[in-house]
Amino acid sequence: EEEICRIQSDIEKNNIYEASIKTKELSENHSDNAVIHALLGEIYYLQYDYKKGIEEYDKALTLNPHNASFLHGKALCYRESGN
Repeated sequence: EEEICRIQSDIEKNNIYEASIKTKELSENHSDNAVIHALLGEIYYLQYDYKKGIEEYDKALTLNPHNASFLHGKALCYRESGN
């Protein structure tokens, strides 16, 4: 939980590279955590890698299908990708 807050803070401060590294490391040990996948989705979105963003939001939604913010993030990736 504390690590997720630090990652969110990095994203808010536009420290995307640092957030990316921390989130990828965290996801290796917590692949069943929907929030971590959503954070990766957001990071990929901010890096203009919409395909990977959609993949991560899909993982988050598989783990937590009723989270509207995950669905919103996926929709943003789709919109920006032109799909």
